[in-house]
Amino acid sequence: MFERILVPLDFSPSAWQALETARVRFPGAVRTLLYVQPQRLAPPPALELLGSGARLGGNAQALTELEDQLQERETFALAPGDPVNEILNAVREKDVELIMMGTHARQGLSHFILGSVAEAVVRRSPVPVLTVRASDQA
Repeated sequence: MFERILVPLDFSPSAWQALETARVRFPGAVRTLLYVQPQRLAPPPALELLGSGARLGGNAQALTELEDQLQERETFALAPGDPVNEILNAVREKDVELIMMGTHARQGLSHFILGSVAEAVVRRSPVPVLTVRASDQA
């Protein structure tokens, strides 16, 4: 069984589904929920949240709600930077055994232009990665 799981969050339906799946399938695991604020975005007005003083923009309310819904054995981490690199950094720093993350299942031109964080993590991760699609994306 996996004891330490990383759940990257981008507040998409598939990310929430990945979190719920991690909670149900691995109830005894320590889960780190990670939100990465991409650096390519211009920072919005400062917002004091989770004691971090982070600049979070439209995701501020979602982060506040997440903080209120953290379950036992869950911690939240916030990191600025490139999502792929920060996810892989968290794997090393927190000695994670499994990454459970949502995937948007983009295809064609949008996948080519936007790339896929999940795909890059799967290719580069030193630990298993379980990707989850939201049920309405099936």
